[in-house]
Amino acid sequence: MLRVVLSRTFPRIYGISNCQYSAAAIPVPSAQPEVHYNKLFINNEWQDAISKRSFPTINPATGEVICQVAEADKADVDKAVKAAREAFRFGSPWRRMDASDRGLLLSRLADAIERDTAYLAVADLSSSHAEVTWQR
Repeated sequence: MLRVVLSRTFPRIYGISNCQYSAAAIPVPSAQPEVHYNKLFINNEWQDAISKRSFPTINPATGEVICQVAEADKADVDKAVKAAREAFRFGSPWRRMDASDRGLLLSRLADAIERDTAYLAVADLSSSHAEVTWQR
């Protein structure tokens, strides 16, 4: 993590600029996003709801069903809370992990979000009727 901070501040302090610009096109979002995950993410695994119930996610612009999503109930929430508490207990792998390694994992998450910005914008657009340009 320190490497990232220094690489961003050092050029600013000494007036060195290594900015590079790209003319790559921004991907055009799909009007109907492809859904890859429709289960509950609990304890680092995709799981069906304990009740096996699901509900439709509807595109408000077209009225079409995008996909069926697992419907969590109290038992699923209790299971997720128990897994979260276990992850943060003293001696757990996450707590024993070096802070720089945790930072790298969070940076990878940020990279994935940045990579999938167009997909996330359309997924959010489907539920809010907002313009894609605003979502970015």
